[in-house]
Amino acid sequence: EFTEYTNAADMVIKTLTYKRTFEEKMLGNWQTLFVPFEIPVATLTEMGYEVAYYNDFRETLDDDLQPIEGKSVIELIKIKKGTLKAGFPYAIKPMTAESLEMNLELSNVILKSTNATESIECSSAFKRFTFCGTYVKATRVDFTGNEDTPVYSINKDGKMQALSATAKLGAFRVYMTMTNKDGSPYILTPEQAARPISIRVIGEEDENGATIIYDVAEDDL
Repeated sequence: EFTEYTNAADMVIKTLTYKRTFEEKMLGNWQTLFVPFEIPVATLTEMGYEVAYYNDFRETLDDDLQPIEGKSVIELIKIKKGTLKAGFPYAIKPMTAESLEMNLELSNVILKSTNATESIECSSAFKRFTFCGTYVKATRVDFTGNEDTPVYSINKDGKMQALSATAKLGAFRVYMTMTNKDGSPYILTPEQAARPISIRVIGEEDENGATIIYDVAEDDL
């Protein structure tokens, strides 16, 4: 069980236990998952979880090129089989009361180094959105180096919410940054930052690993 994680080199662990507690209000809501080891999807499914990867971020702008309230959406693709990669940002949803207490035990695990991580990038006409993970607790400024750059993460209600300048995001969590296409900070007003971003499942991977996009996306979660 980890509270924070620093590791300079890969190592093999004979028996690994990863414990995590989800609050009751998180039942049926997406949360973030970011760990330094691989996890078989079937193991999580049997334990009562759904998992997904971040596919895209979409927002609708008004005539002044400002985001319209309620029209910003994180798109997810459910994963039905295979193995979750180490150091990669995912979303996870506890589906049963028992799954609120995660007690994951794996054998002969390769524990990856802190630097062995990947991020997901997507963009609109004007902005770039990057999904990353953290192994340590940190503030918004720690993630970006700039106090003006907004940082979002999934809150306990299953919505993406902007972090305040001083609030710390916990270890083993996923966050999203926004920048302009030229790399300059994208500035949000306090009112804009306070608006949660919806999360929508738009498809899933089939048994062959091919992505199936739903004709109608699942309701916002």
